[in-house]
Formats: sequence, structure tokens, C-alpha cells
Amino acid sequence: SIFPTFIDNFYLQVLTSTELMDYHTLNYFSLASVTIAFIIACCLDPVSSSIYFHRQQYLPTSEEDSSVILSDHHIQETIKEKISKVAGFIWNDFKSAYSNKYLLKWSIWWAFATCGNFQVGNYIQPLWESIAPMDENENLYNGAVEASQTLLSALAAFGVGYLHLNWEYFGEGTLAIISLIDGLLLFFMGLTSSIAVGYINYIVFRVSYQVLITVASYQVAKQLKADSYGLVFGINMFISLLLQSLLTFVVVETLEIEPNIQFIIYGVYYMVLAFFFFVLSAYACGKLGCDGLREIDVWEKQPECSNQEPPVGTTEAQ
Repeated sequence: SIFPTFIDNFYLQVLTSTELMDYHTLNYFSLASVTIAFIIACCLDPVSSSIYFHRQQYLPTSEEDSSVILSDHHIQETIKEKISKVAGFIWNDFKSAYSNKYLLKWSIWWAFATCGNFQVGNYIQPLWESIAPMDENENLYNGAVEASQTLLSALAAFGVGYLHLNWEYFGEGTLAIISLIDGLLLFFMGLTSSIAVGYINYIVFRVSYQVLITVASYQVAKQLKADSYGLVFGINMFISLLLQSLLTFVVVETLEIEPNIQFIIYGVYYMVLAFFFFVLSAYACGKLGCDGLREIDVWEKQPECSNQEPPVGTTEAQ
């Protein structure tokens, strides 16, 4: 999703800078694109089976793992039995995943950081408008900044796959430090009257988030069996969107806070998140003690003759 976002923002900047389209006309362009995508999606082949709701049944034919598939009409189940079985599959995978403290730690950061990232992406344009109104400034580069941060985020997310840091021991500290930096970036974005500072801080914030969400998704995936990927990733994203809805309702809808004050609040939000992971990091260091800290390897040991590829993180497009 990163490359289409880059192309989208690049053309947006070109069209507005050359005055081929104004911002009002771009809305129709976006509506047409979404409509075409919806029509294409409706024409795709239906899914015949899924992990939980249309799981195919297998019958062992020997002592080995070979089996034959039983078609649905050979297995007569009531709707209640099917729902009960699906609920059992989901609950077992959920309990197995989130009882893992290491996975839970990374999922907490994932959910709260993604909430903040979505909120920043949704309200960055009003902030830039309050700093440099469009009717008073001809040379604005909102689209170019969005395109730049998308491209840099893609490169950074790809590059971090080759950084084999020992995340088991340095994960909490890294999350805390980067979250603190992100909080400071957002805080100063809310205070600044310079559009250049707003642009630069936004790019650094988005790139740092994309790097860490790539690491977080990889660390979560390492703790899961393949069947649980969709469930856990989906739950983490659902919690992110739930938190975002709550934050939007309180900050934007109820209190009706101005964009610059909103970003100060988002900065404090990330600082609180950083404090939480600083506490976790301090607790982990205390458990290890001085001798244990000296024995820790900074880099992960890679298996010999490994053709490991960089982890693929979750990305989002605004």
C-alpha cells in the first residue's frame, strides 16, 4: 500500500502546483478511483474456504500426515454447532496468543502507536492549514511532503529488516526512546508557527512509526502459528481503531479543540506511552542485574546458511 500512496500524493502535488486541478476537483477524482476499486473487488472470485468460518474437514488415511478432504455435504452440522466450533477455534487462538507476555507487550505498543499515527494522519492537513492558510500562501508542498514521507517510510521499513538487533532485550528501550521522540515532535508541531518545521517533524514522525511498526509486526508474527496471523493482526488493528474513535470523540467532537492544541495532546499521549515502556525496560534491566546485562548480545544470532529476508511490516495509507 506504500507505493500507491506515494503515487497518489505525487500526482496530487503535481496537479495542484500546475493548477490543472483545484482541491475541490480532486474530490471527484478520488471518488472515481474508489468507485473503480469497488467494482473490481466485486468481480473477484469468492473465497471457498477460510481458517475459521469455512474450514475444510480432513480425515487421516494413514499413520502419516496424508489425508483426504471431506466435502461439506458429507458433514452435517447444525448452525449452532458450526458457530460453537468457530467460537472455539477463535477463543483457543486468542488465548494462546495473548497469554504470551512478549507478544502482548509488542501488541500494546502496536495498538496505541497506530491509534496515534492514524490520528496524526487524519488531522495533519488542518494543522498545516492553521499554520499556513492556503488562501494566503501559494507555495505549499503538502502533497510533496506526503509523497516524501511515504517513500522514505518504505525505504526505512525495508532497511530495518537487515538490522538484526536483539529485540527481546532492547525492544522496550527502543520503543520508549522512539515514542518519546515522536511525542516531542508532535508537541513542537503544535507550538510552531513555521510550516517548514511542521513538514519536517511530520516526515520524521511517520518514518519512525513505519520502522517500529515493521519491527512490531515481525516480533508478533514470530510468536504466532500461521493460522493466528489474521486474528491477532486484526484484533490489534481493531483496538487501534477503537482507541482512535474514542480519542476523536473526546478531543475533536466533544471538546472541539483547535488543531495545534490537538497535536500538543497527541504529543503528551506518546510521552505517556514512552513512560510505560521506560518502566518495562527498567523492570527488565532490574531483573537481569549487572551481570546479566553484561552477558546480553546486542545482535540476534542468525542461523548458519540462512537466507532470511527482511520482515514485512503492516503499512497503512492515509
